Amino acid sequence: FVPAGFFARLGLALAYVGLAPPALTSGFRSGNLSFAVVGAGIAAFLVWRERPGLAGVLLGVSSVVKPITPVGIVVLGAHRAESSGWRHRIASATGLLVAGGLSLATPYLWDYLSAEHATQEWPLRRAVSLYRFVELLGVSVHPAVLVLAVGLVFAWIGWRHPRSPRQVVVLGLTAMALATPALWSHSLLIVAPLAVMSLVKAGERYRDRRSRAAVYELVVIALIVLALQLSNGIGGGAEGRSSLVQIAFLILPVGAPVGLAFYLWRSEGSGPSSSR
Repeated sequence: FVPAGFFARLGLALAYVGLAPPALTSGFRSGNLSFAVVGAGIAAFLVWRERPGLAGVLLGVSSVVKPITPVGIVVLGAHRAESSGWRHRIASATGLLVAGGLSLATPYLWDYLSAEHATQEWPLRRAVSLYRFVELLGVSVHPAVLVLAVGLVFAWIGWRHPRSPRQVVVLGLTAMALATPALWSHSLLIVAPLAVMSLVKAGERYRDRRSRAAVYELVVIALIVLALQLSNGIGGGAEGRSSLVQIAFLILPVGAPVGLAFYLWRSEGSGPSSSR
């Protein structure tokens, strides 16, 4: 999604590592499974057009480990492809079969979504997820219900508005970020591709327009991306303070992925990268 040569992309990757965002450093430091699951989810949405079977396996296996990627299977299955034929359905069906088969062998996924695990006070206080945001608003909801609701909403968007493969990536990653009951620092890595695509799109629009509005757009997107990448999802969100203060601290990690997704969705038709 970066229209540049290998060394330019390598430089961007090194620059990202140099920022030492909590999403990256926390994953390397703790070795948490969420880091690997998020990586599998991102990889699946990057290869589903060329390797639908591999994408399905990645989504299926990671879904059983932690409930970050199940909604990605739903988004792929509901996608009304413009030109990819049945590849997205193959990926989705493979993911369902793998996740279903492994779920019969281990109850971990169901334990995670059960009230005994995912609604404990400790992870609720420390996560930066939509689930915690909703709970702070005084709405009690089971994690599995939230996952189902987010999956249905994004599946409806994908089915109702057939779009390009790039927009499928945007939908899938955003849905996974919103549906995860406990979103930690290393889980926030799942929105890194959204950040990269948004910066590239804003840069292209500035290059094409050279207007003051384009400058403001680029600056705003860059600030949102920087703030999101530096968000701390472990112990963050003003833990222990009033609900209103905690809600204010959660607006960025919860709302920024939605804002970036909306920006990419609306601007997909413009710029030279829209056909990639």
